[in-house]
Amino acid sequence: MNFKYLMMTAALFALGCSSSNEKKDAALTDSAATYTSAVPHDTPYTMAAVDPIPVGLILDKVAGITNTYTELLNSIEPMVNDPSSSDDERKVFAVMRELGDLFTREGMERSGLSMNPRSVVWGLGILPAMKLDIADAEKFKAFITRLETAAGMTAIDAKLGQYEYKVHTVDDLMIPYAVQGNTFVFGVTLEKTAALYLPYLLGEKRPERSLNDSNSLEILKQKYGFLGVGIGFLDLQRVVSILAREGDDIHVQITQALMTNAPPVETVCVNEFKAIAANYPRIILGYEKFDETGMRVTMGHEMTNGFGGMLAGTKTSIPGYDTEFSKESMFKAGFGFNVGALSQVVIGKAAEVANAPYQCPDLMGLNEVAGQIAAAGMFLPPVVSQIEGGSLVVKDVQIPEESAVPQGPDGSMAGPTTDPLVANAVAMIASADAPTLFESIKMMAPELAQFIIASDGVPVRIDAESVTQNVKDVYLALRPNRIGVSVGEGNQNIMADALQSTSTTATPWASLTYDIKKFGELVAGSEPELQTLKTIFDQGVLVVDLNPTEDGIFVTYDQAFAP
Repeated sequence: MNFKYLMMTAALFALGCSSSNEKKDAALTDSAATYTSAVPHDTPYTMAAVDPIPVGLILDKVAGITNTYTELLNSIEPMVNDPSSSDDERKVFAVMRELGDLFTREGMERSGLSMNPRSVVWGLGILPAMKLDIADAEKFKAFITRLETAAGMTAIDAKLGQYEYKVHTVDDLMIPYAVQGNTFVFGVTLEKTAALYLPYLLGEKRPERSLNDSNSLEILKQKYGFLGVGIGFLDLQRVVSILAREGDDIHVQITQALMTNAPPVETVCVNEFKAIAANYPRIILGYEKFDETGMRVTMGHEMTNGFGGMLAGTKTSIPGYDTEFSKESMFKAGFGFNVGALSQVVIGKAAEVANAPYQCPDLMGLNEVAGQIAAAGMFLPPVVSQIEGGSLVVKDVQIPEESAVPQGPDGSMAGPTTDPLVANAVAMIASADAPTLFESIKMMAPELAQFIIASDGVPVRIDAESVTQNVKDVYLALRPNRIGVSVGEGNQNIMADALQSTSTTATPWASLTYDIKKFGELVAGSEPELQTLKTIFDQGVLVVDLNPTEDGIFVTYDQAFAP
């Protein structure tokens, strides 16, 4: 029973998830400001699409996945219809079939959903609420009915004043929703908080000051260059204040109702959580780009205690990350920071906790972690502290097939063998003292001890059996400040050039890149049953960068779309 409701709740929420003053938020148009007037200005969290979401563009870019999804459903339908299948299995399949219809323009039109919707998810206390634009109320109601029928659920009709709504209940959990004109509202509450929650969800009550009266979205938009199609935050200071039940606003009232039997939070805990939240006040998320060529999303944790700046101060550059070989890669990953400097920053923060340990019982675990970090830092080998960056760049890989081994003279079978991996790759480590680091590596890999490698950057072929049985054409080269390894014939020259490069091209603090299409082709290979993977992975290059700044630490997800 509970599974059905969780499934339905997730499905409905999926439809919409794609400091203040009296100045109207310039991030909002007049219509969008009206749209977000139900969101209290002091909500602890929100994610808003105050500009229309380009659903048509999204559908065009996932067309291949849509076809694969349909093929998958068609392939498992006979199994679902088999008499041995359970009712729950058939219901899950029916819901999947209904939701699959949303992956096409025709299905969106049949379901009454908008091709250019706005949406907003926000918190009433810690409870979520959502609004979503729809195109046709009657078609959408019919879609919800089909979804409920598929899941074997029946909604209860209810009314709050003049506002009609439907609700699903399971135990004391309530899932209310309503279609109000061309807007779908949806939420999750408990019976004991419903009297407080429902008036704000349905619009019977409006906050005295709403999100469009504050300047929070405009601040985010201007500071980070976010677009209106997706912008939001989680205010940790508000969360702490609400959970501490400070004040008498709607968020605190709902939380108080949720925690009726819970003892008050200890004062020492409130104070320490407030101190942490003051240093790390907010998590932000927003789209910087969303067009035919791709999308770029940034998520960050803002910091006010200078920790982000300290991390940024450890930045160097990722070695070998700006070569033509790197630009043509299927996969690459790297870091560009001084390991020793980073360890000192982390140890310093751990020492702060160790010198002034938390007194709140819920935070005692942090004291232990801080002690472990401080102790571990004392034993960091100097040769490791001198590392200043590293990278692995894989241009392409061919996965070898297993081959049978003939029967031996004694009649035994050695079993299948696998040829060495065929790859084109280059790896590099930057260090203040690369020769000493290499000597340490040789101690951990004795098979390298036989090779004499001068610090002149000249590649030396590594033909140790323990290496060549796994990969072919391995070369190693050394310079005073870098170690390089290449795999694949001819790549030793690329590696040697990169070792002596003095490029000053800016690189991220840490980065991960892979070509999704090439990855899909590699995994699918020539296996007929895996060819659909090529369709699913028919996208462009994905780049994930991590960068600390004075303002905090930020992760950027940059996905290129297939032409």
